[in-house]
Amino acid sequence: MPKKPSSQKKTSKKAAPPASAAQIQHYNAILIEDLKSEFRFVVEHMSGIEQRLTDRMDKTDAANNERFDNIEAVLKIHSQMLQENSKRWEANEKRMERIETKLDNVIEKVERHDQEISELKSHLMVS
Repeated sequence: MPKKPSSQKKTSKKAAPPASAAQIQHYNAILIEDLKSEFRFVVEHMSGIEQRLTDRMDKTDAANNERFDNIEAVLKIHSQMLQENSKRWEANEKRMERIETKLDNVIEKVERHDQEISELKSHLMVS
């Protein structure tokens, strides 16, 4: 039976010699400087995002304020129109009441005249 290839790789590398305290300190200083640089990048990037969001919010606020001002102006106009229409409606109601009163008087006269005409006709026919 043939042998299966080994899944483990054999390394011929030798282990690195232990680092000195000065080397470790130097390596840590490089890592810290690299982290500071990346942190500065993140802060600058976030600052740019914040500015874009602030600009967008300012534009949105301005657009909304303009829309609200327009809506407020239309509402004021419509409110005035409703008040004027209400006054006209009240005036028309009073006018209609006066007209109804006059018509009631005219109807009474016409009914009396109809009655008188009927009586005159009946007298004429009897005679």
